[in-house]
Amino acid sequence: MRVEVVEGLVLAPETVLADDASGAGWAKELRGLVTRAAAEGRTVRVSVEEQSFTPHEAAGLLGVSRTTVQRWIKCGIIKPITRGTRHHITASEIRRCRQARPGRVLRG
Repeated sequence: MRVEVVEGLVLAPETVLADDASGAGWAKELRGLVTRAAAEGRTVRVSVEEQSFTPHEAAGLLGVSRTTVQRWIKCGIIKPITRGTRHHITASEIRRCRQARPGRVLRG
């Protein structure tokens, strides 16, 4: 059996975009991760993914209940991504919903 050890570094957008007077600590941390991997002969893979939220978190961001978000998912107003059996709503989908009806509650 082959076992793959994955070491990771997750950087939130606000961390990367912040004006860091210390010289971008996240960049130093990333460089350290890459340097260690290279010294061990490992490959480094960098990926970018959009931030996503649970229905409960999305409800808070949209100012509605979790039940409403679940109803919107069921009737197609919100298009979730699915991880296993769980729904997640991307940040861009939340923005789209806000722009669709600014200042008004979406009906579903």
